[in-house]
Amino acid sequence: MAARPALVASHEIVLRDLRKLEGVLAPGSRVATFWAGVPAFFSDYRMVDMYGYSDAHVARLPSARYLGVNDFMSYRPGHEKWDYGWVLREETPDAFLQVWHLDRAAQNELLRAHGYRQVKGLWIRQGAQRLD
Repeated sequence: MAARPALVASHEIVLRDLRKLEGVLAPGSRVATFWAGVPAFFSDYRMVDMYGYSDAHVARLPSARYLGVNDFMSYRPGHEKWDYGWVLREETPDAFLQVWHLDRAAQNELLRAHGYRQVKGLWIRQGAQRLD
């Protein structure tokens, strides 16, 4: 029997969260995500890529975390740059599908300060066009 492709379990989680977001946020809304492929392909949202694959500002930044000689095993090309402050100021997403690299306290402090509230476990900007 063939093994399941890599990351299928993670794809299922991302798709589950995307479907949850579709229950509260209107199509065409701007959604920030670190995992841009699945949400962009399976939704009608305008994606804000937190890793900067499609954003020149983020793509040109230095690594967001220290990468020393002893860290080579955790290095993941294309997954080392992000800038929450810039995305919040310049992109103003209506929601965050994923919030990575921040602990819960930092999420609460940063996102609440920018007008986001948790709705069904997802960060939604106050004033975003919601469905519920």
